[in-house]
Parts: sequence; structure tokens; C-alpha cells
Amino acid sequence: SRLKLLRGVETGNELELKQAVINAKQYNVYAVLSEEVAAAEAALKTVSEQKAVSGAIRNLEEALGSGDPRCLCHAVLKCRGCLPQGNRLLAKATSVLRDLISKMLEDGLSQSNVTMLDEALRLARRSSLGDPRIEALCRTVTSAMGHTPTYVLLRRFETAAMADDPRIIFETLSDAVAVGLDRGSPLFDRALERYHTVRESPQHWKVELGRPYELQDAILNKVVVTTEPKVKQFFQTLLDDTHKVAYTRDRRNERVPARLRLQDVVLVQNERSFAKYRRKRSDIREKARCSEPRMKQFTGIKTARCWNGMLGPDKEPLQADVNEFYLFHGTTPMAAEAITSSDFKMDAAGSNAGEAPRRCILNCSTWGGSRFALRSSGSLRVLLLPYLMYGLQETEGPRAGQRALLLCRVLAGRILYSDDVYPRTGELVSSVVSGAFDSVLGDREKCRNTFREFIVYDEDQVYPEFVIWYTQEFS
Repeated sequence: SRLKLLRGVETGNELELKQAVINAKQYNVYAVLSEEVAAAEAALKTVSEQKAVSGAIRNLEEALGSGDPRCLCHAVLKCRGCLPQGNRLLAKATSVLRDLISKMLEDGLSQSNVTMLDEALRLARRSSLGDPRIEALCRTVTSAMGHTPTYVLLRRFETAAMADDPRIIFETLSDAVAVGLDRGSPLFDRALERYHTVRESPQHWKVELGRPYELQDAILNKVVVTTEPKVKQFFQTLLDDTHKVAYTRDRRNERVPARLRLQDVVLVQNERSFAKYRRKRSDIREKARCSEPRMKQFTGIKTARCWNGMLGPDKEPLQADVNEFYLFHGTTPMAAEAITSSDFKMDAAGSNAGEAPRRCILNCSTWGGSRFALRSSGSLRVLLLPYLMYGLQETEGPRAGQRALLLCRVLAGRILYSDDVYPRTGELVSSVVSGAFDSVLGDREKCRNTFREFIVYDEDQVYPEFVIWYTQEFS
């Protein structure tokens, strides 16, 4: 592990650095090699930043070469987050964009071209250049056009309601807010629903229209949703219906709670992580479409309850054609924060307060070092955390005495079923990683009278959407 870490730092290769860091954390040598791991992580951060800067510069150069103000606006907005303000290329691109927008406004006024003026106003608002000349021209245009911008916007809403490009829909919504259109209007609601549908994001997620579309994938929001009594009751019922009092071999001597008492539920909107999950969902759907036999839709999941009651009519969040389920994953409070603040990674998920990340939380030798979530909340912290019988609860702060549970979206896809007491691990792994299947269902409920285990081997098939905070009751 030390040699791999040193080699990665020396070469500056992103892939080598990632593999070296994960390798060190997986095999529990983090404490011994803490300095080497820290150096490798610092080098990896530097390499990632350099990669982002190189990509930004390339996009700016291409946009400058095209002379298209729309492309240039997108490139400038995207580069503001990774290039310093004093960057010469960014300054040049901003200056060129300023001139292009000014020319569009002047030409539109002289030609009385409503379409050109509407486009120029949108670019001016979106780019936030802070140029007095452009601001004065925008005021002149708005005054001269009178009611025309609203008329043009309404026509754009008609187009947005049927558009397949999420950027077009987003920009229409953003412009509507900028000119003061009521967010509660039917036009706005239809366009917003279409945006979620095309983008394949949950209908109940918040859309930050004040941020450019280019930065939407960087949004990370965590919102407590149990302020409403009906939502809190919904999740308490979910815990009650899925909780099962059963002993597995790794908790024979531990007390099993009779009930999990819900404290809070936090909705996690991690756009970057969900984008990977969304792409994986499309890949599984395409794979199923091109292969035989047809994928069977799996039923009987305890968490597959009526989510419409909480989210509203016609807003079912799961896609049954790819066997998408809500499944639980037990973890520590520290790891829950790490997982929901980045990606669902094996090293973050295996972290316990004060310990190096451990491999066993998302890996089980029965299933070949697999990653999985479970159907029942009763077995979570034991089957997924065999080394953590105590100390799972938060010890300080506002959540002292509480424990964490993740409710994850899981893409099971084509499921390989196994009810063997001692399954053939190699065959199972090969059938998923290199074969026609996307996941494994280990029916320990049938062969051991414990729990069914759903196993996936790709972390992009898991999206942790809710953090459930609870306490245990032993009465």
C-alpha cells in the first residue's frame, strides 16, 4: 500500500492515486500510513483541480472561436467556479461576451427585432456582467417593448412544456422568475414538472432557478422534511412495517430493539451524485431492452408502499421497469454525513468515529465483497455493521443519543436469485459484473429465517436520498 501511494504521488496519475487511496482504506492500513494517505489525497485534489481548469480553458477557447454569444455565456458561467477572476482567458471571454450582448441589444432596437431582443435580455440577465452600458440598454429595451417580453415568454412556455432539452425548460423557468411571473401559475407548474421528467429527477426536489443551469449539478441541499406531521407519521409507519426482531449469528448476545422511534428525516438533494445514478438507470434500461429474456418486475418489497400519499398525486418516485426500490442501509452518524455529502463510496460508508474506514460495512464475504442495502430495518446495523454492536449512536450535539439510517434508491435491474445457505460467491459475482444480471437477491429469510439481502456491485446503483434519525425502544 505504501509503494502504491508513493508511486501515485510521484506520477500524479489520477487513476493510480484513486486506487492507492481506496486500497489503503479498504485494507485497514490507514492508521499506519496516515501521512502517505494524506499526501496522496492532497495530490489527488490537485490533479482533479488541474483537470477541471484544463477542461474549462478548452471550453472557453472553443466558445471564443465559435463567436456564438449563447455558447460563450455557458462557457463563462461554467468557468467562473474553477478559474480565478484574474485569469486572462476568462477576462477576455467576459469582454467579448459583453460586446456581443451589447451589439445584440443595439441591433435588436434598431431593427425592432423582438426575438433578438428577448434573447439578448436573457443572456444579459444570466451572465450578470454588471456592465452599466448593458444595464442601461436593458432598461431601454424593457421600456420600449412594453408587454412584448411577457407575450414572448408565454410562447416560450408553450414550447418548454413539450421540450426534451432540460436546459431550454430551465432557462424558461429562470426567465419567468426574473420578470416576476407567478410561480404558482399552471404554466409554471407544467414547465417545472416537464423539467423534472426530462431530467429524470424526483418531482419533489427543489430547483434553484437563481443559479445558472451549468452549476445545477453542483447543488447539495439537505432539508428536514418531518416538520409536517403527516410526513413524520409516514416514515414512522415505514419503520414499523419493515422492522423485524430476529437474531443473526453476529448479534446473538445483543439486545434487539422492539421498535425504532423516528426523530427526524432529512431529504438529501445531491445533484452530482444523482446524475451518476440517473445515467446508470438509463444504462440498465437500455441493457434490458437489448437482451432476452425480458426483465421481470420484482414485487413484495416492504418499502414499496404508496409514496403518493406523501409526495402528492401522480408523483410516484420509483421506476418499476428497472426494479428501482427504496432500501435501507445502516451506518454511523459520521458516515451518514460523509455519504450524503459526496458519493455513495465504500470508503466513506465504512467510516466509524475515531476509526479508519473499514471494508466490512459494504462488503460481505458471503456475497463476494459486495455492496448492498436490505429490505428490513431490523437487521441493518448488524448485517452491514458486524463490528459495531455499540457506539452507533451520536454522542454529542443536538442529535446525542440518536442513530442514523439511510433510505436509498437502489437499481436492482435484472435480479439473480439465490437461496443457498453457502452460495457460490465467484459465480454470483461473475454473473453480475460480467454477465446479464445487475444485482443479487440472497434469500436468507428462506434458508436462515433472517433477512433478504439485495446486493449490487456498482456504487452508482445506489443513491442515498433520506437520512432517518431514530432512537431504540426495548419495551
